[in-house]
Amino acid sequence: MLFLIALLGLLLSSNGGADVFRGAELRVAAATDPQVLVFETRLPVGIDVSARPRWPDGCRVTNEQHRTLGERQLLTFEVTCSVSPWQPGMAITLPWAVDGARLLRRQQGRILTTALRPRNGTITVPLGDDGAQVAGVASLGEGLWQGMVHIAIGWDHLSFVLLICLLVPARQLLFLITAFTLGHSASLALAFYEVLHLPIGPVEATIALSIVLLAREVLLPRERTDHMLRPFLVITCFGLLHGLGFASALEALGVSSTTRWPVLLGFNLGVEIGQLLFVGLILALLALCRWLDLATPARQVLSFSTGGLGAFWLIERLLSLG
Repeated sequence: MLFLIALLGLLLSSNGGADVFRGAELRVAAATDPQVLVFETRLPVGIDVSARPRWPDGCRVTNEQHRTLGERQLLTFEVTCSVSPWQPGMAITLPWAVDGARLLRRQQGRILTTALRPRNGTITVPLGDDGAQVAGVASLGEGLWQGMVHIAIGWDHLSFVLLICLLVPARQLLFLITAFTLGHSASLALAFYEVLHLPIGPVEATIALSIVLLAREVLLPRERTDHMLRPFLVITCFGLLHGLGFASALEALGVSSTTRWPVLLGFNLGVEIGQLLFVGLILALLALCRWLDLATPARQVLSFSTGGLGAFWLIERLLSLG
C-alpha cells in the first residue's frame, strides 16, 4: 500500500503533460511593413524566459507582451529591422531550456511547419527561405531511447495504464493492454505521416478526460464476465487519443514524416518496452497488496485519486486552450 501511495505521489507532483519534452510552439509572420516581423512563442510555464532572444543583425524589439494562460506562457515580440529579415541566413536564436520546438510560418500564402531541435543549449529559428533546420532524431536506436524516456515521464499516459491494470484481473490484462497498444500505434503512425492532424491542445484535454472516464469505469460495480468486447473497443478508442499525444513528442524532437520509418518503429518499441515494465511493476505491487489484504482499499484510493488528478489536468488544459 505504501508503495502505491508513493507512486501516486509521484504522479501528483508532475505536470502531467502529454507534451512531455517541454516543447515550444513558435509562430513568425510579417507585419504590414516588410521590415517588421511578429514573433510569438508558447512555452511551458516552468521555462525561465529572463534571457532574451538574439535577433538578427540590425533588428530590435519595438513592442513586447508576456502573459500566462493555464500551463502556457505566451510571449509576443514585434521586431523592426533595418534590412529585410526574410533574407537567407537570417535567424533568431532562442536561449530557453526547451527540448524541441515546432515553427509555423506563412510563406507564399501557405502555413509551413518546421521541427526544430536544440543545439548547444539554444534553438535557431530560420527566417529566410533557406529554411535551415536543427538536426532531429534520425535512427532506430535514438527513436527507441526517446520512446522509453517519453513513457517514463509521460505521467498522463502512465495514469491511464495504471487504471487499465485496476480495471480487470491480471489474466485479462494482456487483452486490454494489446487494445491500447493497437490504438495508440495506429494514430501515432497516421499523425506521423500527416494523414491525421489535430491541434495538440484539445488532444491533451481529451486525454485528461479519458483518465477521468476510465477511473469512473474502474469504480463501477460489475458482474464477473469473460465478455471483453466493450472494454476492448473503449480502450482502443482511448488509445487513439494517446497516440496523438505521442505524435506531438515526435514533432518536438525534430522528427517529421519525411524521416525514415525506423525512427517511428524505434519510438513505438521504446514506448511499449517502458509500458510493459510499468505494468509489471503495478502487478507486483497489487499482488503485494492482496497478500497484505489491502487490495480493495488500494484499488479505491488509486481510482479516486487518479480520477481526481485527471480532472485537475482536464481543467488546467481547458483553461490553456484560449
